[in-house]
Amino acid sequence: MVVCRFEFRVKENLPADTEVGQLTAEDRDTDPHNRIAFSLYGSHARTHFRLDPDSGRLYTQRRLDRELRPAYLLTVGVRSVAPRPSATAQVSRESRTIYSLKKVTRLDCRA
Repeated sequence: MVVCRFEFRVKENLPADTEVGQLTAEDRDTDPHNRIAFSLYGSHARTHFRLDPDSGRLYTQRRLDRELRPAYLLTVGVRSVAPRPSATAQVSRESRTIYSLKKVTRLDCRA
């Protein structure tokens, strides 16, 4: 598991849909197996923020009030959305051995 920390500052009382910042991550596979999607966890976080799953851009959902809540800690998930890898299985009549391929994906954060 990769754990990344991003910190953004935003002024209070700005209108909804104000961009707060952009989260970034990288899947080191080759295209088209390097596509990723971001998701925001926690219903409380989603009432105050929204996260574009493709770009990683974080936006406010409503006006934020520092006196009511001075800071937010958000949990964001990143997953690979690449097409499932395909592999050819070969069966030998003599030994009946099946060969298969397994795909391993590594996701890294980018500052």
